[in-house]
Amino acid sequence: LLPYLDRIDSTRIYSNYGPLNAEFVQRLGEFVGGSLVTLTSSGTTAIELALRLHRRQGIYCLMPSFTFIASAHAVCNAGLVPYLVETDPDSLALTPEIAKAALASIGDSVAAVLVVSAFGAPPDLAAWAKFEQENKIPVVFDAAAALTSLSGIGSQPVCVSLHATKTLGIGEGGAILCGNRDLIDRATAMTGFGFAGNERMSSMRAGN
Repeated sequence: LLPYLDRIDSTRIYSNYGPLNAEFVQRLGEFVGGSLVTLTSSGTTAIELALRLHRRQGIYCLMPSFTFIASAHAVCNAGLVPYLVETDPDSLALTPEIAKAALASIGDSVAAVLVVSAFGAPPDLAAWAKFEQENKIPVVFDAAAALTSLSGIGSQPVCVSLHATKTLGIGEGGAILCGNRDLIDRATAMTGFGFAGNERMSSMRAGN
């Protein structure tokens, strides 16, 4: 670790998007086959920010009942109500077909869908991109343990955990991976008290 600590000391930037942060963001994006990235304090925070940015008007977040409690906490922290549905018995994950069936009883009150990757399995990004396009309901991925199985990330935000228990653990932290530059820029600002770019004017409700 000493060479990295020396680089930090040489720049005198110890927080707030320093050069090592930028290098890690770039290498993480390359690791998943090319994606824009913003880092967060945890995987749970990544989901919360993604839902705050990628949603429509509504009350509920459609999500699988088979998941860790952090998924539901993130939904609630984003101001939504979890609407739990059963998962596919083979994949143990929510499928577009299950989501469509649930929409028949919920209707227009769904603000977003949270798709959870069970046990780090790769999510079907293409199928869910088609679902979002056809149903006009934003989709966010809780891929907390799936970082090493991701590829082909598009405009829907994919949230991962960098906790010590995950396949790529750095102790703590998380990330949002997405091909949408505007979403990533806004998510990054939301991790820094709403400061966008070099401005010192807080432009949105945020945290750190």
